[in-house]
Amino acid sequence: MRLIAVFAQPLWYLYITVIRWTSKPSVTDVVIWLENQIGSVPSPAADLTYETYPRVVYSAPEVELEFTFVPRRRTTAPTTK
Repeated sequence: MRLIAVFAQPLWYLYITVIRWTSKPSVTDVVIWLENQIGSVPSPAADLTYETYPRVVYSAPEVELEFTFVPRRRTTAPTTK
């Protein structure tokens, strides 16, 4: 299962892949863990490819989630007409 989320940092989108889900995880624990991981994600390199996208895995007894950081092509807000 893949979920797509817009990442709070303006440089990345976030893909979430559910590797294992046996019961409902603590959302608070996942969010705190992810916030700690965000600081270690570097700015996108010019030669970044899918194989080298930054990835982190959250693992707990009830769930295992892979977070893939996908670079945004555009980092400015959309304009309105």
